[in-house]
Amino acid sequence: MENPRDMWYVEELRESLADPLLDEFDANPSAEAKQAALRVAVNLGYCRLFGIDAGEVDGVMPLAEAIGAAEALADFVDESIAEVKRYPKEWDNTIGEEAEDLTIGILDRRMDAWAAHVAISEAALWATVGRASGISYLLEAQERYEAKLRQLDELMQTPEVIELLSTVTGTRVLENWRVQLVEPYSLSLLYWLDGTLEAVAKRVEEEVMNTLRKFPCRARSRSMASR
Repeated sequence: MENPRDMWYVEELRESLADPLLDEFDANPSAEAKQAALRVAVNLGYCRLFGIDAGEVDGVMPLAEAIGAAEALADFVDESIAEVKRYPKEWDNTIGEEAEDLTIGILDRRMDAWAAHVAISEAALWATVGRASGISYLLEAQERYEAKLRQLDELMQTPEVIELLSTVTGTRVLENWRVQLVEPYSLSLLYWLDGTLEAVAKRVEEEVMNTLRKFPCRARSRSMASR
């Protein structure tokens, strides 16, 4: 029996490949067409990350579509950077499940960017080996979004942001991603999956507990002084 999870990813890939906007890559693709190519890259990338056999819809992205996806990914990362900058203030203004959804949304976007990068890098490798005309455009587009990804990762690992992100460790989200990853991706986990968030969550919890343990002592001292 086919895994329902795998079938979902394959269906997402199939639907993204059927987008008529991809026909624009025969000429001059619009921004919308590049977004469509990015959706293909994300869905194909998840199949690679999670070791899913996509069957008849599997394959390497054509060079033109990979270039479009890389350009759209740069914009996607810019949007993610803006979201992370707003994240602490927005988190403070939410409670319960809303705060949890906000945090998961930030991490979902970073996973999407990773998946897209995997598919785009695969296309770049094939184009390089095949000495395809236009490979330089893809490599330049890769350099642009990779520079933006470094900015995003630096921002996500600042003390304020990573402490808020660590609140997701109370859910199954991170473990669900980890158990799905296959080699080689499971061998070099990125910072939100390598135990960093769990370590931050433990440190924050210990700091809170230490503060709570100290508080009664201070309160008792004030009470004794007032007698």
